[in-house]
Amino acid sequence: MGILYIREISINMKIYYRLILFFLAPVCGFAQNSIGVKSYKEAISFSKINNKPILFIIETNSEETTVINAKKTLYNPDIVKLMIESFIVYKTDLNNPSIKHLILKYKVNTLPTFLFLHFNEEAFFKETGYSPVTSKYEIMINQAIEKKDEKSISQLESEYYDDLNNISILRKLIEARKSIGITDNAELIEKYVAKLSPEQLNNYEAILFILEAGPYADGKAFKTAFSNKHMVSMVYQRSTPSNFSKIRAAITNNTLNSAIKSKNMEQAKAVANYLKDLAGNYGHINYSSTMLSYYKGVGDTTSFLKNAVPFYDTNYMSLSADTIGKLQQKYVQSQLLKNMPFSTATVVKTKEDSIVVAAIGITNRTISISSIPVNNSNVYANILNKAAWDFYKTGTKNINYLLKAVMWSTRSIELSNDGNYFDTLAHLFYQLGYYEQSVKTQELAISYAKTNGKPYKNFRDTLIKMKTKTL
Repeated sequence: MGILYIREISINMKIYYRLILFFLAPVCGFAQNSIGVKSYKEAISFSKINNKPILFIIETNSEETTVINAKKTLYNPDIVKLMIESFIVYKTDLNNPSIKHLILKYKVNTLPTFLFLHFNEEAFFKETGYSPVTSKYEIMINQAIEKKDEKSISQLESEYYDDLNNISILRKLIEARKSIGITDNAELIEKYVAKLSPEQLNNYEAILFILEAGPYADGKAFKTAFSNKHMVSMVYQRSTPSNFSKIRAAITNNTLNSAIKSKNMEQAKAVANYLKDLAGNYGHINYSSTMLSYYKGVGDTTSFLKNAVPFYDTNYMSLSADTIGKLQQKYVQSQLLKNMPFSTATVVKTKEDSIVVAAIGITNRTISISSIPVNNSNVYANILNKAAWDFYKTGTKNINYLLKAVMWSTRSIELSNDGNYFDTLAHLFYQLGYYEQSVKTQELAISYAKTNGKPYKNFRDTLIKMKTKTL
C-alpha cells in the first residue's frame, strides 16, 4: 500500500510539472521573440533567473536589401539555436536608451556588435561584423562559451593589485580586457614586459602578445618587441589582415592619445615614424597625417593650419577623378575582405552598394556566395571634407586658409554629392562673409540630404541662423 501511494504521488507530480510547463510555455514564448527577449530589463531578469549570460546583438535597423541579405546567415536557424541554447539573446540598436551606458562603457562603435555579458553587466566577450559564412558565428559562440566561466575583469584587477608581482594574473587581465574590445593596455603591457627575462621574450607568442596589447611606440615594451625583427616579421606574416589592422590601430591610438594628453611631441613623432615605416613609399602621408592629428589634438592651430595646406594639396588635390574612382573601389574591397574570417575570399562582382563575395568557410569548408553591404562613400571626398571642416572649426579669420578650405570642400562635392559636404561649404562661405552664397549652399545641403534619405533637421536649423546672421 505504501509503495502504491508513493507511486501515485510520483505520477501526480509528473502530471503537475507537465501542466506547469504547459501553462508557462506560452508565457515564455510571449516574452521572447524569434531570437530573444523583448527588452533590456527582461534580458537582465531572465539572466538572473536562469543563471545564463546575455548576448546583446546591437545592429542597424536598415531595411536595405544588402543589409537584409547580410543578416540571413546570422539568423540561420542552426545559429539561432546555438545562441539561445547558451545565452539570453537581446537584439537591439544604438538608439535604445536603456543600453546607452553599455555602448559608452564597452565602446560600441561598429555595427553589428555582439556583446556577451553577465547579469551584473560585466562583459566577458565581444565580436563585431556580419559574415556570409556560418563558421564565424559558430566560432564566436564557442569562444564566448569558453569565456563565460572565466574570472571577470574586476576579479582579475583585484587579484593583480593584491599581488603586483604576479605576471600570470597580469597576463590574464590583459587577455580579458582584449576579449571585450578594450585596446588601451599600453600601461599594463609595460609592467608585464618589465617582469620578463630576455629568454621569456624570445618567442613568437610573447611578441604577438605584446603587439596585440597596443604598446606605446616610444615605450620599453614596443622597443623590446621590435628588437626581435625576425619575430615581428613572423607576426605580420601570420596575422590576418583584420588582426594586423587591430595591432596597428591599438599602437597608434594608445600612443597618440598619450602624446596629446601629455603634450609630448616626441611621443607623437615616435608613432608617426612607426606608421611611416609600415607604409613604405606612402610613409610620408602616414607621418604627416599623424602629426596633423597631434597638432589638432593639443590645440596648436598655427602648426595645424601651416602643415595641413601642403599636405592636402599635394596628396589629395592632384589626383584625377578617374584615378580616385579606381583607388576608391580598391580601398572598399580591401576594407571588406580584411574583416572576414575566411581561409579564401574572392570578389565575384561589385555592385553600387555591395560586393558579392565567394568564400570558403573555415570549419565546414563549404562555399558561400553572399552580397555584403559596404559603405560606398568616397574616402577621398570624406578626407577633403573633414579637412575643410577642421579649418572652419579652428575659427580662423585668415582669408587664405578659408579660401583653401573652400577649394577642398568644392572638390569633395565634385567627387560625391553629399549633403554634409554642402553643409561644410556653406559654413565656410558664412565664415568668409558671403552670406547669400552660404544660404544657397545650405539649401542644397538640405535638398541632397532629402534626396539621399539622410537626416536634414540640423541643416534646416543652421539655414535659419544663416538667414538671420546668428550662426
